[in-house]
Amino acid sequence: MENRQEILLTQFNEILSIRKPRTDDSIDGAYADLGIGIHKICKSTVCSREISETHRAIFCKGCGLRIVIPKEIDTYAKLNAWCQEQIAQQKKQEEFTSMVADWIKYLHRTTKDHETRISFFEMRAC
Repeated sequence: MENRQEILLTQFNEILSIRKPRTDDSIDGAYADLGIGIHKICKSTVCSREISETHRAIFCKGCGLRIVIPKEIDTYAKLNAWCQEQIAQQKKQEEFTSMVADWIKYLHRTTKDHETRISFFEMRAC
């Protein structure tokens, strides 16, 4: 049985399955072009390639999943930490967006109630 490790890449349960590196934890270099792991959903090879001076992309050859990461993310440990941070930030953003939407609904409802009360009092004054 192979010794495998899983890295949760996105909040949508996209998982990279890798053989635990024997000595080197690097996702850099020629090995990256051969494949850094397997996309657990579609069972295809995930590769890593430079796309700019500052970033690289990890991408699935099967389904096209593509995640742009900073070049500093050059080990599996750093990739795991970075992905967890991105997922946490996404959750915070979604919670904030939901809170703002609820607040807007509340203000809209309160404003309508206020307009109704004003209209009622204006009608009584006539």
